Amino acid sequence: MMEPINFKKTENEENPLSEGSGSRDKRTHVRIKVNLQFKYLMHEEMGDFQTRDELIKIEKNGRILDLGLGGIQIQINRPIPVGSFLMVYFFLPNITKGLAINSEVVWSNQDKAGLCFVMVKNEYFEVLKDFLDKNSKK
Repeated sequence: MMEPINFKKTENEENPLSEGSGSRDKRTHVRIKVNLQFKYLMHEEMGDFQTRDELIKIEKNGRILDLGLGGIQIQINRPIPVGSFLMVYFFLPNITKGLAINSEVVWSNQDKAGLCFVMVKNEYFEVLKDFLDKNSKK
């Protein structure tokens, strides 16, 4: 099941997944520097393919520069309009299962953008949380 992340601090900080839109203008989660490849699709492109080859043609690539429970900063080769919704796909080091997360562009310039996670599957949230817990203490 996917649930929206509530970006306001909650009494139960261990599980910030809850119903409601929350506030996206202040970070409440730690971010760590990473250098990960990722692929993305704009939401309006998601139904426009019939075969894997067609999907590969419309997928776009970039790099994740930092990562937190609430979102990512990405490096891309073209600007993405603020307010756009994306599906981002990426793998974390030493994790065999890839993550696919709905995101919204909250800021963008020529080659970078900030994405806020909109909906995260519970299992992906736990994988992200474990990864961040292990790597933020280094």
